[in-house]
Amino acid sequence: MKIYSYIIVLTVLVMTLGCSSKKNPFENKPVAEVNPIFTQAVAEIQQDKGSPQEKAEKFALLGQAALESPRAAHLAIQALEEALKLDTTNAKANFYSALLLPVLSLKGISVLMSEILTPTYTQEIVTSILKGIRESEARSFVSDFLKDEKAGTVFKTPSELQQFITAQFLPTLEESQRRLDIVSKQSDFKVTFNYGNWGHKKIQIFNPTIILDQVEVHSAKMAMKGCSVWAKIVASYNLDDALALRDKYLAKDRAGRKQLTFKDVVEDIKQYPKLLTLHSNGAELLKSAREDISATAEGMKIIANMLGTNKSEREGKLIPAFGEYGQYAGCRIGSCLVNDILSGPFAVPIGKNRKYENKEFRERTVLLDGTVIFHQPISDLKSLLPTEFDVSGKWAKLFPDVKFGGIVPNGDFLSTYCSMDDKAKNFDFPVVCPEATQKKTN
Repeated sequence: MKIYSYIIVLTVLVMTLGCSSKKNPFENKPVAEVNPIFTQAVAEIQQDKGSPQEKAEKFALLGQAALESPRAAHLAIQALEEALKLDTTNAKANFYSALLLPVLSLKGISVLMSEILTPTYTQEIVTSILKGIRESEARSFVSDFLKDEKAGTVFKTPSELQQFITAQFLPTLEESQRRLDIVSKQSDFKVTFNYGNWGHKKIQIFNPTIILDQVEVHSAKMAMKGCSVWAKIVASYNLDDALALRDKYLAKDRAGRKQLTFKDVVEDIKQYPKLLTLHSNGAELLKSAREDISATAEGMKIIANMLGTNKSEREGKLIPAFGEYGQYAGCRIGSCLVNDILSGPFAVPIGKNRKYENKEFRERTVLLDGTVIFHQPISDLKSLLPTEFDVSGKWAKLFPDVKFGGIVPNGDFLSTYCSMDDKAKNFDFPVVCPEATQKKTN
């Protein structure tokens, strides 16, 4: 669901921001007049006798104007691509199109995903998205975007979705990042967006503009890399038989689902040999995902340095400067933490256990190696599932690999967890600990 959250945010960001101090040619125009106005503007620019760079800038401004208006937003990408044909370095065209391309690649996504997510759940997602959009024209635009039935063939299996991710969505993200790289080399890049036509009509806003600069450029790049990570992980393992499991559980009534135990679920999963096995290109995807995470960590440092400036320097901009040094330090520490985790075994706290001899609490940690997931992918995730359960079926008694495929290199997670008193544990893990067997089975 994180990939959907990103798309929603990106859609709203792009479609709620417009630019230009000139009067928007699409403002207050009937829907029937929007396409003719756009077509005429394109023809006028093409006939212009200016240089390719000058014509490219005019196309970029036309794209901005289209983005200002919900009625014309669908035309923006055409103008931006025309600009880039004339001048591949045009900053505005690269910036806008870089944000739009991933969004447009997912046009009609609610229709495409309806068979995998189920029509009912898909409609719930769409309703939730539209509920947060107050302006009727904007809400109508987003609704048409999500529900476009001409977008393509509905995904019947997760494999079809995964093929779409690897063949279309990921290459689109890479192209967007390439375009943002071009913009990031222009240190003086700055655009002013006017989002007035996307706001609530009943709210009168004076000068509804926001300034975007290199901070937003780098932030967009990091968001796309983060999206790439999740997309690559989703595409790495076989998930087709998960639909059969879903349908099996949906066929049960609420009481029947409540009676399901951990053992029932594990046994059902193990009935499907290919489920959760690594795809032929899965290892390559996961390795690439790790590289994206590392790049994201470095990007966080760049953004932190940019935001660690005087507040007045970022006044009126979308992302403000840090209010205090602690925020800057926290951002830098966060990027360091990511690097630590990706460097190998990393101590993760699982709770505080009482040290009775001196009546002090002591934090208990377990070494976890997240790099295994990306460098030495587990060929079959089912191999990590427990093989024995208690009488109730709710608690696992035996895990075949206490190292969990190398994720726990010392193999001490279960023993450390079971050595702690219940109050000290940060979470509940469904395992039978020797001293708690009688309590859990009762």
